Amino acid sequence: WKWLRPPVGVALVIMGLFGFLPVLGFWMIPLGLAVLAIDYLWAEKALVWLTRKWGVVEARWRAWRNRN
Repeated sequence: WKWLRPPVGVALVIMGLFGFLPVLGFWMIPLGLAVLAIDYLWAEKALVWLTRKWGVVEARWRAWRNRN
């Protein structure tokens, strides 16, 4: 399945960029990076970076929500 993973991963990332449209969602970006990370180191690094940034955003949002 090595030949199928890159096109599927790239398609998921590109469709994730249009996450504001119905049916498509921003959830497709990390999923596409996870699929690409199986074969490519740069995608794994991007996925780790995105996961860390999401953790920071989520922590700030939870702190703001608990404060109000």
